Amino acid sequence: NDTMENELIRVANILEPGTFPLEEPINSEYKIAGLVLIVTLPTSVPASSVMNEMILMARKISQRLNGRLYDVERHLIKESDLQAMCDAAAEYDNVS
Repeated sequence: NDTMENELIRVANILEPGTFPLEEPINSEYKIAGLVLIVTLPTSVPASSVMNEMILMARKISQRLNGRLYDVERHLIKESDLQAMCDAAAEYDNVS
């Protein structure tokens, strides 16, 4: 969230309906197939800033859960893909 509590990055369960079961205890053995991180532009902050934050968040989640990062087409993300995402966000900032 930004300083005004506007949502910048959303996290959803990759499986329908996209939510997490609230009845499960925090330390349960509950497992999911994956998470999806969502940014809807424009936001209250520059796209390049929110993209960098999303990538950092994705890396932290991936490391903590011993997971992998995939793109929307379910291809393993490479560093060059992350750079392309940052470049696209910077271009969005320049056009907006």
